[in-house]
Amino acid sequence: MSTMTAAQRQLLIDRTGLGLALAAGAGLLLAAASGPAAFLGQTTIGLTNGALIALIALGYTMVYGIIELINFAHADVFMLGSMMGMQIILMSGVDASSGGFAKFFIVIIALVGCMVACAVINMLIERIAYKPLRNAPPLAPL
Repeated sequence: MSTMTAAQRQLLIDRTGLGLALAAGAGLLLAAASGPAAFLGQTTIGLTNGALIALIALGYTMVYGIIELINFAHADVFMLGSMMGMQIILMSGVDASSGGFAKFFIVIIALVGCMVACAVINMLIERIAYKPLRNAPPLAPL
């Protein structure tokens, strides 16, 4: 059995990764060629989900970096804001037959409304839950 040097092992890993990336790219091209509409729909859904996950992860990172406590309620507040925004849109009466300006305006109102509501909820969480834990012993937050 021959032993590989570190440089040979790294070259093998690099070539394997490149081969997998090329195979994935070829698969994506074939999927796009066989059903462009479905491919565009799936790509849009994937990018949207990825952006939401990145937004939540960024929120966790910022909260931990600022207060050095993990806020497990972050995703719950994010979900609550989404539900509030949807309720504002539904209660407004704007639907698919409404004009473009009305749709745009109610989306802006919903975004601002749920941002304000989530900011108030986060301030309450900070005041009620985190402020007492700031000067507590290290194991108290657990």
